[in-house]
Amino acid sequence: MAAKVSLPVVQPEIGKDSIISVMDAGFPVLKGNDPEHLACGACGDVLAWNLSSETVRKMFIVVHRLLFRCRCGALNMVPAEAGA
Repeated sequence: MAAKVSLPVVQPEIGKDSIISVMDAGFPVLKGNDPEHLACGACGDVLAWNLSSETVRKMFIVVHRLLFRCRCGALNMVPAEAGA
């Protein structure tokens, strides 16, 4: 069974952060084969199914921070590296 990892909720840095809306009608749009789910730190909804932070960071090229916008409105930061 995959571990549910809650992402930290942050305030955006306008003009620096890359923000991706990852929820569509209550279902995560990002899916993979890793042993964890990335969840919203505010409401607990799963944002990325079977994807680790490391895998997600490889999927997107960003200059600053990668944020996931949950349907609850919270912005969740994908850590740059494990434990970040």
